[in-house]
Amino acid sequence: MKAVALHSAAASLLLTTLATAPAGGTARDVSGAAEPRGTTVAALRAGATGIHYGACDPADVPPVPHSPAGLRCGTVSVPLDYARPDGERIRLTVSRTPATGRDGERAVPRQGALVYDPGGPGASGMYFALAGTLPVWQHVAAAYDLVGHAPRSGPGLRFFTSLNNARDLEVLRAALGEDRLTFMGASYGTYYGSLYAAMFPSHVRRMVLDAAVDPDPAKVWYRGNLDQPAAFERRWADVRDWIARHDDVYGLGDTPKKVQAVTTRRPRGSPGGRRAGRSGPASCRTCS
Repeated sequence: MKAVALHSAAASLLLTTLATAPAGGTARDVSGAAEPRGTTVAALRAGATGIHYGACDPADVPPVPHSPAGLRCGTVSVPLDYARPDGERIRLTVSRTPATGRDGERAVPRQGALVYDPGGPGASGMYFALAGTLPVWQHVAAAYDLVGHAPRSGPGLRFFTSLNNARDLEVLRAALGEDRLTFMGASYGTYYGSLYAAMFPSHVRRMVLDAAVDPDPAKVWYRGNLDQPAAFERRWADVRDWIARHDDVYGLGDTPKKVQAVTTRRPRGSPGGRRAGRSGPASCRTCS
């Protein structure tokens, strides 16, 4: 079910750290005056029209056994350019499964809609509406409508910005009929989720940011991606050590070196892989 493997760690994080954000403050769009006005126009329009739901396209939300009751999909219209809200518009696809209202035998009051973004940038979170089929998410699905969406894509590349993604989230909030947003973002989703909270602080209800992107201008994006492999390697060293210390369970070797040898051994008869190349600024002429 793809990244509906928002496994127990993420679900536990959601359950234990969804904290109410301060309600004070007003919208603080950091761009020119036209974009904030355009966002207000688009949000009011979306709030008035809502979302017209229908059956989900299997290409957007793959069919699964025991699909959740009430699973629906629709679209939300947003301006391509928020400085011109009455100009060209594009449609964002949305999936939604209503809160079940029950956690086992216990009745659970509805908390609102929980919007999820898996990051990317540009990755679709449409499958999130299926998360309630996983046991670890059922207690969350009892209280929250599970909402996924596919971010803007297509022509007009210069309008595909993090600021516009945050504005799209504001329009989605209004279309869902929520006074304040409950949001969970992973990876890049943490970045524009943070932007949303800075731009629309009074519209944040609860927010979880998992696997945060470093927003430091010296780190984001390419250089941040260079840091990731080093972090992965440190964690892989920890895993090798763990496996070696529990060789009675895993049987892959009683030292990290032996574990490394087993896990990197090429299966007999498999085709050869490409030799690893260099990574870093010197290997990319256009990344500065």
